[in-house]
Amino acid sequence: MLPSEEKFPGMNHIDESEMSAGTLVEVLRKRSADSPDDMFCAFLSGSVEVAEQASCAELDRSARARAVLLQQRGIAGGNVVLAHPYGLEFVNAFAGCLHAGVAAAPVKMPRGQRDLDRLRRVADAAGTRIVLMA
Repeated sequence: MLPSEEKFPGMNHIDESEMSAGTLVEVLRKRSADSPDDMFCAFLSGSVEVAEQASCAELDRSARARAVLLQQRGIAGGNVVLAHPYGLEFVNAFAGCLHAGVAAAPVKMPRGQRDLDRLRRVADAAGTRIVLMA
């Protein structure tokens, strides 16, 4: 057992079928079906304690719900800029975009004019005017 497996069981296990999976969405769906309660991702605090975590099933459920919202708004298959703080909310939003077939260009949350100018340049490069924010 790897040292990190003691604190985060299931995080380091990758089986052969996952290695041949075509996309991250397929890996998430497989893990959600096979090991729904295993931790899929975790964010640590400064003291290496888990601050936020999501199981395979929780992340898959959240991603699918977000994908439906993106599809209902006619964004599926398009491009967006994803401006979220680091953490589980970002992972949920990014996975939702993947589920909906949306290409997401992640940027840090804008805090001033310089960040807004950068966000605008990223949106222009992505060919979109849609910014998803937390």
